[in-house]
Amino acid sequence: VPEGDLRIVRSEVVLPEFSRFLYTAVGGDIRWTDRLGMTYDEWQKSLERPGAETWVAYANGTPAGYVELDPQDGGVVEIMYFGLIPAFRGRRIGGHLLSYGVERA
Repeated sequence: VPEGDLRIVRSEVVLPEFSRFLYTAVGGDIRWTDRLGMTYDEWQKSLERPGAETWVAYANGTPAGYVELDPQDGGVVEIMYFGLIPAFRGRRIGGHLLSYGVERA
């Protein structure tokens, strides 16, 4: 179990700005680039897909990472993106967040 106050909360308001922040904060140092060219409308449509969910881990009130779930055909749910902001890696948050995402999927 991670130390401190860790909460995993669903981001229920679709905000492309917040999603892009999470994407770049988590993936910047590991070269996530596939979404960087997306327009605001493309982000919006991606986040509004029926069944799509974004769950954010907050460590002491600060976003630490996220898991984005993407519904597929046949009732399958894929973990589309998952990761931690570099400052929060190595604190036992990732395993906890991933387990939560797998349960939700």
